[in-house]
Amino acid sequence: MRKIGFEHSQSNAGIFIHKGSNGDIVVTMIYVNDSSFMGNNATLVKEKKKAFMGIWKCHDLGELNEFLEITIRRSGHKIILDQKAYLTKVLDHFGMTNAITANMPLPHGYTPITHTGNPEPTL
Repeated sequence: MRKIGFEHSQSNAGIFIHKGSNGDIVVTMIYVNDSSFMGNNATLVKEKKKAFMGIWKCHDLGELNEFLEITIRRSGHKIILDQKAYLTKVLDHFGMTNAITANMPLPHGYTPITHTGNPEPTL
């Protein structure tokens, strides 16, 4: 990835970032044999994707509609992510498709309180 101008993210092993000279950015997520390229400059994204495909044997599947069981839809300026199809598959696999819902084991009206202190590593 360095050969094509990407730096490795320090926070996630599968994320690489390319920062263009004029402030443009391309981010790619790679997980096993799936990859996704995105950025604020479509021409630069295509260029980096082409460079990637020149090194690794892969196919451009076009606009991203699904990645790692996450469905991706666009509506105007919004990007909507959901895992409904994946959840349906899991429920079906375990015979829970028509299961009866149950309340969570918390009191009705429970509102969690934000923790403002220091982290407690023993927990």
